[in-house]
Amino acid sequence: MTYSKSFTTARKKFHDMISKSTNEIDLSHAINTQKWLERLHGSNDEIVTLAAFAHDIERALPDRMILEDFEDYNSYKSAHSKRGGLTAEEIALSSGYSRKDSARLRDLITNAEFSSTDPDVQKVCDADSISFFDNNLESYKAKNSPERTRKKTEFMYERASNKAKQAIDKILSTSE
Repeated sequence: MTYSKSFTTARKKFHDMISKSTNEIDLSHAINTQKWLERLHGSNDEIVTLAAFAHDIERALPDRMILEDFEDYNSYKSAHSKRGGLTAEEIALSSGYSRKDSARLRDLITNAEFSSTDPDVQKVCDADSISFFDNNLESYKAKNSPERTRKKTEFMYERASNKAKQAIDKILSTSE
């Protein structure tokens, strides 16, 4: 697929920002999530592709949010995705995207932490869930308690579509 200059500029800005994250797995997760989006859903428009890549851009901010500062996991995920969406929107605008496309990117990222009836939001959600099991799970287990890992894996699995769950099941069956 041939991408626009705005896409190339925005993706480079996202890449550069994520590569400076304090969590070493954030960049590989972004790349892996984009890979799973393409693998599961084929070719997508640029905004959906950018949303998959940049969905966790908030984690690359110096004052990234942490779960312990929130009442519950869903509150954390909502705040994380909203701030990430706003950050991505600013970067998209500065990269040459229209206000409409930048707002769409913001909305995709803001809503992709939870299951959705919007097919593009669900695509990003699915790719993120699969990437967690494919790319992040071992690192997550090493840094978190068994109980927190169990809750995270349940959350990531339950929000996935049936198509994504099949991919996750395959990953889990080959890692045993």
